[in-house]
Amino acid sequence: MPPADFEIAPLARLLSAYAGRDARRHRLLWALDRRMAALAAATSEPMIGQIRLAWWGQALEDESGVEGRGEPLIDAMRAAGIAPPPGLVPWLNGWEALLGDADLAAFAAGRGGGLFRALAGRE
Repeated sequence: MPPADFEIAPLARLLSAYAGRDARRHRLLWALDRRMAALAAATSEPMIGQIRLAWWGQALEDESGVEGRGEPLIDAMRAAGIAPPPGLVPWLNGWEALLGDADLAAFAAGRGGGLFRALAGRE
């Protein structure tokens, strides 16, 4: 069970329960998605949101493991061997589409495509 910081929605919890040996990986990916949702919802200035999303992308893609160290979710994802997750770039681009003038089609394609690629473990 992930720590309280990694709370996920009931539907995501249910879906993760059926992921078998990949359940922990799925919970972490859903936790990242929830964190990105909170970031997008709390952002009033699109540029600040873009900077925050870029930080998450860089931290998760950092092969040295230095960037993002100390952020519990990133540390947990690295420990599970899923940083960066497949589909990260379109996933973050999808969340970026909600900043400012929301582009729901771009959000659905990016977030949905990226998240479900990550859940499937395929780039």
